[in-house]
Amino acid sequence: MPDSVPTPDRSRERVFTLSRLLLGSLVVLVLIPFTCTGRPTGDDKVDLTIWTSFDDPAEAGLFHEQIGRFEESHPGIRVKVEQVGAARRVQKYLAAMQADACADLVILHWRQVPIFAAKDMLVPLGPYIQRDQYDVEDFFPSALEAYRYGGEQAALPEKGSTHILYYNKDLFDEAGIGYPDDGWTADDMVEAAKVLTKRDDAGRVTQIGVIPLDAPSWVWTMGGRFADDGLDTLYFTEPGTVAAVEFLWKLRNEWQITSRNLNARGQDATQVDVFEKGGVAMAVGGPWHFAKYEGITDFDWDIALFPQGPGGRRTRYAAMGYGIWSGCEHPDAAWEVLSFLLSKEAMTQRRAESYRDLPARRSVAQGAFAQQETPFDLSVMLRSLDPEVADVMVLPKHEQWPLLERMFYEELDRAMLGQVSPEEAMQRVQARAERLLGATRYEPGAADYAGMALLPLAGLGVGVWFWRRGRAKTDAGGAV
Repeated sequence: MPDSVPTPDRSRERVFTLSRLLLGSLVVLVLIPFTCTGRPTGDDKVDLTIWTSFDDPAEAGLFHEQIGRFEESHPGIRVKVEQVGAARRVQKYLAAMQADACADLVILHWRQVPIFAAKDMLVPLGPYIQRDQYDVEDFFPSALEAYRYGGEQAALPEKGSTHILYYNKDLFDEAGIGYPDDGWTADDMVEAAKVLTKRDDAGRVTQIGVIPLDAPSWVWTMGGRFADDGLDTLYFTEPGTVAAVEFLWKLRNEWQITSRNLNARGQDATQVDVFEKGGVAMAVGGPWHFAKYEGITDFDWDIALFPQGPGGRRTRYAAMGYGIWSGCEHPDAAWEVLSFLLSKEAMTQRRAESYRDLPARRSVAQGAFAQQETPFDLSVMLRSLDPEVADVMVLPKHEQWPLLERMFYEELDRAMLGQVSPEEAMQRVQARAERLLGATRYEPGAADYAGMALLPLAGLGVGVWFWRRGRAKTDAGGAV
């Protein structure tokens, strides 16, 4: 019997085991792309948060009910709903996105899309729409356009609307004037407003003919425009744009058929001359005013299409929609929530019993929404978004546009107050905007090109000078 038992050599076993582990890991890595579809399965535990806003408790209740139904049909996804205020929405989003603490889905006013899309803070939805063949053709064209940026669908709309004309039927009846109809022009509105405007013995206006609201719809309707989406070309000094400012100036200063209390947005900032008080014959607005007007009992009122002008009938679009934050860890799951909430079925339930905004889907707007009983002609709202009736426009989609728009309203204010003429006001906007954007660029002339041609020779001369100077120093050092 041997004195000792030799120790077995286990190094080969360790190498073999390590090889098997490496091989197994490699197989897993290779198979991962084929076993993960990118969509959550029933075994996944995905938690998402959505930031949204509600107009009333009933809408909030419907929204939460729909989220509950979504979670039942998608057991692997849990959705937390949080309310955000509209006043500081942009600041909240920007701070949260930069801190990597934003909600996965966020509600967006159409004006806010460029702010976030320009910073790559929203997930482009085009690939999802194409993959799922999502029926975006059902949305109003202007609604989709408002949520595009750089040619990409940055978000999708839920509800939207445009400008219409409210009118006091009692005041029209009293003056013996026919109600506004689809053929009404801006001139028709002015002539009616002249008759409907009343003054006391001292010449003070006691009954207002029309409150025009903000300028964009008038600029486009009068044949003007502002800028392209890239802000590469500005059109503030074009004849149509100047004509629109002159029109607004005449309403207030020459014809004196509107309130003297108007702010730059065309509204009575003091709330003295307002439609619901009964002393205004006509007022341009949107369905967001229904909350104030539906309680009117002192007079009868109705709505009509925005008047036509030299540029046709062109009105500004306004909307709310949803986007997906680019920092979302589960964008596929977020898309499942988004596509569900904006489906025809979900939108019908949430928006068919409220006329403060139109559903973004035409099928819903022309279906259940149109069947509501309302104290006004609801068909006007539907026709106001019909491409065959009106061109519904969106303002330039650029993150710098709010600064230019503020300049526009500042100079419009100067014109309304008589400090400058409408033409001069638009010249000032154009100049200020060009300075801001650096649009006024220096164009080189012949002398500049000659200088550029001589620049290499000048450089060669300087190089020769330094070489000769260095050579002279070397020679001098050698002499010492």
